[in-house]
Order: sequence, then C-alpha cells, then structure tokens
Amino acid sequence: MSVPNPRPERSGRLAERLLAAERRCFVGRAAELKLFAEALRDGEPRFAVLHVHGPGGVGKSMLLGEYARLGEAAGSAAVRVDGRSIEASPAGFLLALRQAMGLPASASPELPEQSIVVIAGRQAPGAAWRTDPGWCDLVRIVSLRNLPPEDSRAYLRLRAVPAAGHESALAFTHGHPLALALVADLLARGDQPTFSPEGAPDVMRVLLERFVEQVPGTAHRRALEVCARTRVTTQTLLADVLGSADAPALFDWLRGLSFIEDGPEGLFPHDVAREALDADLRWRDPGSFRDLHRRVLRFLVRRLQSQSGRDQQRAYFDVLFLSRNSPVMRPFYDWQAMGTAWAEPARTEDVPDILAMVRRHEGEASERIAAHWLEHRPHGCFAFRSAAGQLSGFLLQLTLDTADPRAARSTRRSTRPGGSSAAPARRARASASGTCASG
Repeated sequence: MSVPNPRPERSGRLAERLLAAERRCFVGRAAELKLFAEALRDGEPRFAVLHVHGPGGVGKSMLLGEYARLGEAAGSAAVRVDGRSIEASPAGFLLALRQAMGLPASASPELPEQSIVVIAGRQAPGAAWRTDPGWCDLVRIVSLRNLPPEDSRAYLRLRAVPAAGHESALAFTHGHPLALALVADLLARGDQPTFSPEGAPDVMRVLLERFVEQVPGTAHRRALEVCARTRVTTQTLLADVLGSADAPALFDWLRGLSFIEDGPEGLFPHDVAREALDADLRWRDPGSFRDLHRRVLRFLVRRLQSQSGRDQQRAYFDVLFLSRNSPVMRPFYDWQAMGTAWAEPARTEDVPDILAMVRRHEGEASERIAAHWLEHRPHGCFAFRSAAGQLSGFLLQLTLDTADPRAARSTRRSTRPGGSSAAPARRARASASGTCASG
C-alpha cells in the first residue's frame, strides 16, 4: 500500500502516545473504512487502486492513517510515500518507493499482486482512470466530504467542548474536520462560550492558508470573495461585479480550485471555505466587504427584475442568500436548502395537507380561516415543493381591495366560537393578508 505520510517521524513511547491520541479523536468515515477493510479480506481485491480526493483539511491524512492501521492489523505491510517531498517524476517516485520499502537504490520495487495502492490528493483523478479499459475496473474513486452532524457532535464531545457551543461550531464548520478541530480547540479552552468567526481571526487564517495556498493576484482574490458572497457564481456575474475583461480567465481559475464545485447554475465553494473567505473579508476590510455586497446586490436585483417564472424564483433565492448572516433573517430560512425548492399554484389535493400545517402551527381557529380563503380564493395559494416534489410549505396571497366583503364577513362569523369573542375576527383580518406555513 502506498500512501502519503504528512506527519513528522515519531519513535518510541512518544509515537505510541501520539497515535493513541489520534485514534481516540477519530470519528466517522464508516463507509470508507468498510470499503477498504472488505478489500483487505478478499483473496483477490476488487480493486488495485483506491483514489481519495477532497479539499484541504477534509481529513484525507487521518483516513490514510486508519487505512495503514487496518492493513497492519490484517498482516500487510504499510508503505508510505509523501508526494510533497519527492521529485515530481516517475523516477522520483520510484526512488522514494525504494527508500520506503528499504530497498537498494538500484533495485526494482515490485508490489505483490494483492497490493492495494491508495492515492490521496485534492484534485479528482483524470478521466483516463475511468475510461481506460485496463484501469477502469481496477480503480475505486472516493470523494471525501464533510462529517455528518452526528459524527461532528461525537467529535466535539470527545474534545470536551461544552454542549452550549456545539450548534455554533456545527453552523460554521458544516462538519469540515480541520475547521472542527480548530473550533473545538478554541471552545474547549473556554476562550468563548460559542463560536463566532469574526472573533477568531487566527482560525480564519489557518483555514484560508489550507484552502488557498497561493492566490496569483488581486483580481483572483476578488473573484474568490465574489464566489464566497454569492449562492452561485457565473462568468457574467464576475464580469459585471468586477468590471473586468479577465472574467473568463478568472472563472476558469476558480473552476480549477479543489474547494470549488460546479453545478447546473454555476460555481459554488465548499461550505467552510465560503464561511472563512466571507468572514475574513468582513473582518479584514469592512469597507471592501460593503462595497462588494452592494455590487453583487445591484447585479442580482437587475436579474430578478428581468426574469420570470422559475428563473425569477432562483434570482429571488440569490438575493435572499446575501442576507444569510443577518441575525434578523437567519432564523427564518433553511439556507442549505436554498434553491432546491420551488413554488407553483396549489392543487386541490394539496388542501388537506395545507390545512394540517395550519392546524399544527397555529391551531383550529386559523385552520378555519385558511379553509375559508382556500375555498373562495384558491388562485391565491402557492405550494412550495421540495426537490422530491413533496409539499413543504405554502403561501396564501389575497388582494384585499378586490375581495368580496361578504366573504370577509363570512370568515369573521366562522371563526367566532359561540359568537362571543372578537379575537378571532382580528386574526381573520391578519391572516387574510397572507399565510405562510411550513411542514
């Protein structure tokens, strides 16, 4: 097995203590460990090469250490080669492999037939690994992602982080292992009860160094800041906000970064990279942050005004996303799901579920109000659906100056139990202006 070894050499009791400490704090990666363990047990492994890729700090080195431990426990020798410290050539790799295997410089290193080679890096492997007839069946590719919330919480508990700080840590790190480790260290020391990126510039600096080792120039830095500020970044947006004829080259540069992903609408950064870049600019240069915000907002508002239908909904989501860190706006939206839901006119079969939502959140009186207006103004109701097409919320809009006064009076009568209370009538008037509920 050939794996990088990013850690300094250790010896004796100290090495054992350090490895034991690392083992105690290792959480998650069950699927990745199972894949490798099963390959070790097979008499003839199902793959010869395991390629693990992911952005800086996502836990590749820790996972490779676990792979080496599993291999040694199964009776296999673990041979490690750090690609950062060798000459970038086939000859340089063979020399490093000979040294790692304890062979003379002139010997030809040969791996046993059952060997499994593990390659780890930030970039995904080239297309040839998937398309070459000889290799496509012998390679497995693992894209290493953030830890899920349950594993992230388990790690925070292992690091003795007080429970009061867990939610703020998860909200910032999104389960990114390096970010979790840095934030856990800060919270476990008791420096602050909850985590705030603006109050931890040293954490931001370490994360940015890991994500962006070298930025070619000022224009590239600004392109990164635009990408961090927006839900998705397009070449058109870059050209408008930066006013630069270099937008095509900047867009291609962004696209090649390991922590930038591309989707059908444009480019977007890894969650914790977005948070780190955005918080760093807000802390380092508040004036530039406000200027960038205004430039992006102007572009998005123009786009919102010029679009219709689904494109207009996406533009509206983009405008909302700019306010994701506002203490006023943040509690009201599921920012991670932003752009994955859509609205359309409610259907007749949606009515029972809509009424159930109102009853669950606001009670029976509001349910009767909603039922009345769904009957008299069904065209004013819009259903929000998830990516799977399920009803997740609704919006009921009424134009009051055109509403039938008899319908409003009927609403007031229907919401007065025994006709003795005026409170339901006030609720009817409030609800008539619009009701929004979520499942």
